[in-house]
Order: sequence, then C-alpha cells, then structure tokens
Amino acid sequence: MNRDERMIDYILRSTEDESDLSIKLIEVEARRYPSARLSIIIKDSRYGIQEVDIWIDVDELKHISNSLECILDSTKSTLQTTSMSPREFQLRITKINNRGYFEIRYEINRHRYVENHLVEDGFYSGFITEYQQIVRLKNKVEKLIDYIIKSDNNVD
Repeated sequence: MNRDERMIDYILRSTEDESDLSIKLIEVEARRYPSARLSIIIKDSRYGIQEVDIWIDVDELKHISNSLECILDSTKSTLQTTSMSPREFQLRITKINNRGYFEIRYEINRHRYVENHLVEDGFYSGFITEYQQIVRLKNKVEKLIDYIIKSDNNVD
C-alpha cells in the first residue's frame, strides 16, 4: 500500500474510546465503474470485533461528502448510506444536539451457505462521537474521492 492510500484510512472513535469504526482502503477500480473497496472493521464495546469488505461507488462517496457538510452546518440532520451490495453494510450518522455530538449507527449483514442452505446473519449497533471526528471523516472521504478520480486520470 502506498503513502496516498494510507492517508485515506481513518478510525472514527466513540466519545468514550470504547468503540470505533475503522475504514481502510483496499483497492480502487477507476476504469469500468469508479469505486473503492474498503475494509470496515468495527470494534464494539459490547459485541467485539466485526469486519466486512465492501465496494462503494464514487457517486455515493460524493453523496456522503455533501451530506456530511450539511450535517456539520445544520442543527439536526441525518446521513444514511449503504454499500454497493444492498444491506451488506449500512451507516447512519445523526446529529443529536447543538453541542457537537453525533450518533453513529451501523449494520453488517453476511450471507453464507451451510449444508446448501443460505444463512444470513447480521450485526447492528452504534455509538456517540464528537464534531471533530465527523470533520475528519468528511476530509478523508474527500481525499478518497480525489484519489479515485486521480487514479482514473492515470489509466491509459
């Protein structure tokens, strides 16, 4: 992983530092469908560690960036986003008060086969975080968008 890719990685921490949501860039698809493959690692104080790799397209990343800007500037607002594979990963960020606190809600769903039978299991939880964490997240999303666009320009 090169230096630019590491600069995009981010950990969104809870106010108590008991839970966090880690985002790591794995790869970028710039040619066919501009998107990024991300590793989402959730360390939840109650449920342990959950991990999922997701794909998210550049248009959804732009939506996230714009929504984060609106959330930061408004009195109350919510951002909801999902991975390219529906229900694989969902994230909701809600501004809960004017003192700069935000509720982070996440959901991971997995599908697997056991004895030729499809089994779906899921994980849903969340935590509270602070204004500065959301500002940093917005900056990282913007860096990821720029990185994908730059990668697209470097493709033959």
